[in-house]
Amino acid sequence: MGYEHTQRSWLGWILTAAGFCLMIIAMLFTDRTVAGATLFMVTLVLLFASLFFSTLTVRDAGDHLSLTFGPVPVFRAYIVYSEISGVDRARSSLLDGWGIHYIPWRGWTYNIWGFKCVRIRMAQGAVRVGTNDQDALVALLEKKIDTGR
Repeated sequence: MGYEHTQRSWLGWILTAAGFCLMIIAMLFTDRTVAGATLFMVTLVLLFASLFFSTLTVRDAGDHLSLTFGPVPVFRAYIVYSEISGVDRARSSLLDGWGIHYIPWRGWTYNIWGFKCVRIRMAQGAVRVGTNDQDALVALLEKKIDTGR
């Protein structure tokens, strides 16, 4: 144990700013129209999303790698080291997007910002973990894979 890295994202700030702009527009619809109510609901969704997807913390938890989106830690994932068959530096694409995504021919993607990632190969497919600390994460995973064999 010992590895922990939190990547921060501009996405949270962008969602927050968009949410507040929409809130101001929604307040202009003071006659309680459907448009005003809809804008207010979209605002709430954007503000909650900014709380859930502003950071991605990757942590060595002994026998598994823990992935936690935050600062409100609602979305989590775990990758058990014994199930990893290989690891390499990679880049995600626009198709992979940011957040949590599954694409059948590419596997799972956990990414908060940018395109640098570590591709973790497992028997059931690949998992891409976005990070701005590729070298340290690859070193940790290679060490854990070697230790487990």
